[in-house]
Amino acid sequence: MGLGYKEITKLLNTTFVELKEKENITFCELGNNYLKGPKLMEWLKDNDFDLPIGGEQHPQGVVSKLFWEKVGFIHTSIDMNEYDGALHVDLRTPVPVELVNKFDIVYDGGTGEHVDNQYNLFKNCHDMVKVGGIVVHILPKVGSFPGHCSYYYTVETFNKLGNLNSYNIKQLYDHDAHGGLMVCAVFEKVLNKPFISEEEFKTVPITYTSYSARDKGLYPYAYK
Repeated sequence: MGLGYKEITKLLNTTFVELKEKENITFCELGNNYLKGPKLMEWLKDNDFDLPIGGEQHPQGVVSKLFWEKVGFIHTSIDMNEYDGALHVDLRTPVPVELVNKFDIVYDGGTGEHVDNQYNLFKNCHDMVKVGGIVVHILPKVGSFPGHCSYYYTVETFNKLGNLNSYNIKQLYDHDAHGGLMVCAVFEKVLNKPFISEEEFKTVPITYTSYSARDKGLYPYAYK
């Protein structure tokens, strides 16, 4: 997936602003993401981010891993395609033990909707983030991006998920992204407790669309 100007500037100026004084921040990104769009490319130039264009999956845009490392984070990306330095991790199954309780930030910006085991997706995010760390989800809102994926979300999705897991819900809103609305949720994991059970998770409202989404051709490894 791609990150645009609205996502990058919002993350740096609000979501991550309280982390600016901290060092050695560990950052896990779901997917080998790219920074895209002419406005963002201009912003990178204006802010002296001299980063190469292109990567293994896309000829245009900037590999997000390079950007986050330039910002100063200790960055790990995970994706079954293993492009652009990503670790091979299948989010449909439990993550390797070496990734558990490892990260200060877990960022899911347009990857989670492609994972055909939503319980393990959200459980893995919970398991990978440290107590006191944050999980950021920016995922498609119900009614937006038709045909893009099989899973869609609302503010209520993340309100319920946050409350069931006793997270501190730091931000929760509809995000006006390029091309449609997404839901942005920022959770702080404040307690060292297991993720909710599968039965509890079934009460979290996630919309599943059974038609063959076009992303299955692009990301067949994300579906059973």
